[in-house]
Order: sequence, then structure tokens, then C-alpha cells
Amino acid sequence: MTLSAPEVIKEMKLTSRTNDEIPQWDPATYELYASTSALAWDSADWVKVSSGDVGLPNARGSVVTLAI
Repeated sequence: MTLSAPEVIKEMKLTSRTNDEIPQWDPATYELYASTSALAWDSADWVKVSSGDVGLPNARGSVVTLAI
């Protein structure tokens, strides 16, 4: 994705799967990377700006908001 102007990300919302009863498939952790220039997906120049535990409950369709 390419933004037309710089943006500050303050939070990220994740939702658990809604179509099954397999909570093990939901993410337990996340890593968010960014760049100030266009990079290929496999570039080593991406900078990790945030990471941590997700904390999604096992209930299907649960939403968690993560402060970045």
C-alpha cells in the first residue's frame, strides 16, 4: 500500500476469525513495519515500529484494539 502523504498510526484493530471454532489459527503476536520510501516486500530496509502480544479472546469475532 502506498499513502499519498505521511501518516501516524496510533492504533490497530484486529478481529478473530468468525467462521470456525479453531482459535489456534488467530494470531498471538504482531509486528508492524514501515518505511519512508517505496520498498519491495522482501527488502531488508523495512523498520520494525511496533510489536507485541495480540491478546485476542477465544470468542469468535472478538475485536482487540492495540495501541502502537
